[in-house]
Amino acid sequence: MSILKRAWSSKAVALLLLAAVILTVGGVTLAKYFYDKQVQKNSVPQDFYFTSNYEDGGVYYVVLSEGKVSFEVYNHNNVGSGQNKVTSKAVTYTVSYYRIDSANQPVGEKPAPITYTFAENGGEQKESVLFEATAGETYQVEIKSTAPYEKEIKFKLCPMEEDVDSYYTVTPAASGNWLQVDIYIGSTVPESITVNYSGLEPDNQNDMMKDWTTVAEKGVIPQASLTHHSHYTLIFFGDTSGYAEVTNGSLGTGAKAITLTTAP
Repeated sequence: MSILKRAWSSKAVALLLLAAVILTVGGVTLAKYFYDKQVQKNSVPQDFYFTSNYEDGGVYYVVLSEGKVSFEVYNHNNVGSGQNKVTSKAVTYTVSYYRIDSANQPVGEKPAPITYTFAENGGEQKESVLFEATAGETYQVEIKSTAPYEKEIKFKLCPMEEDVDSYYTVTPAASGNWLQVDIYIGSTVPESITVNYSGLEPDNQNDMMKDWTTVAEKGVIPQASLTHHSHYTLIFFGDTSGYAEVTNGSLGTGAKAITLTTAP
């Protein structure tokens, strides 16, 4: 009886070991299958060119043209005419664009993507997409190739009004011991902005003002430090109780000076 029991026990152990091997091999095979599928999905050959005039992940301020903005999609690497490397295969892709809020969530119902195709062996091809937009809003653009390979390009467009003027404001604090200068850069960046702040102490925690001193009594903001459609804030400390408030000081496009003075 004990011999039969030992024989059965040995056979059971062998069967269990065989089952474990089968499960292991099967598991490895299944894992390899999913891995291969994922690699096949994510691998994009170097000769597959699918680009836009805007980079993936970027945020772009664009000027409205008759209430619309546009972007482009290419079947090449968009280096320059005559130098582009082209995808010879047919490319199917989708495009979608929609307004988003400050939390990057769609405003309203997200629209269905629109499908486009670049023809096979068609040389350099381009698709220009134009859509209506509102100044001050932000739009998410999603471009995705679905065949022969998957590649996604996503960026944000922030429409701005055309020909916006640059200006500044000066706001003395009610406490009388500091004031704020707000600089609004429009469509064209001024050549430079000089701020005369005699009698006041500049806020050196602001990178734009880190080298300004009370001895110099003025600071210069070069054109290279300014960007169109941008807003900058400068703070100055001191006795500002008698300083003049400015609500719409023109900056123009040349070299401009802002002088902080007491009210006449």
